[in-house]
Amino acid sequence: MESVRKDTMLKFNPDSLEEVRKELNLEKPGRIDEAIDILDSWVKKQPHFMKKDFARDYLERILITAKGLVERAKERLDKLCTFKTLMPEFFNVSDDIKKEMEPLQELM
Repeated sequence: MESVRKDTMLKFNPDSLEEVRKELNLEKPGRIDEAIDILDSWVKKQPHFMKKDFARDYLERILITAKGLVERAKERLDKLCTFKTLMPEFFNVSDDIKKEMEPLQELM
């Protein structure tokens, strides 16, 4: 069984990934990989995307938030990448903000 990548802010039960996949009908062997491959190849074909090398676990999270629907996941990725291109100031983290966040990082 695959596992959810460890995160300092979010904690998951060991069977969380399996339960979510089951609920979204993605538990069959190869089904999640097939859906992620479809998303990945679609991303690479989009000329207006500045970033085209999304991690597979990120694409899986997008797919999960889209309730397992590939077309809905494509729409979400398209909107996100379009907003990042049109309004980069909302997505770039400044040095001032990084300095303010350092004490919080140490707590985690």
